[in-house]
Amino acid sequence: FPSHDSRFMNEFEAVSNRGGVLIGIDRVSATPKDLKKAHISEKNIAKMLPMCDIVIDNNGSLEFLRKEIESLLEDN
Repeated sequence: FPSHDSRFMNEFEAVSNRGGVLIGIDRVSATPKDLKKAHISEKNIAKMLPMCDIVIDNNGSLEFLRKEIESLLEDN
């Protein structure tokens, strides 16, 4: 079953423990600069991203991101 958002470690681990494929989308400009001021749900993103099975670089256009996702779906 698809899960569109796992921002907390327990959610991330639940998907992983059930054999799910974890896909991270990395966008540098969306990374909080000051983690002390970041929302609680944003604080683990930097730790969880390297643990993903697949990471998509989202630092280009929306069209590029769409093509990356389509390619990923076609390959799997």
